[in-house]
Amino acid sequence: MGPDLEELGIRGIGNGVSRRRGVGVVYLFGLWKEVQRWDLEDWLRGSRNEVA
Repeated sequence: MGPDLEELGIRGIGNGVSRRRGVGVVYLFGLWKEVQRWDLEDWLRGSRNEVA
C-alpha cells in the first residue's frame, strides 16, 4: 500500500510539473508566433515601401 501511495504522489507531482511546463511552452510558442508576425508585417511594410 505504501509504495503505491508514494508512486501516486510522485506521479501527481510529475503531472503538475509537466502540465506547468506545457503551459509555459504554449505561452512561449504563442509569444514567438506574435514576434514572427510582427517581423513579417514590418518586412512586408518595408518591402512595399521600397517597391513604391
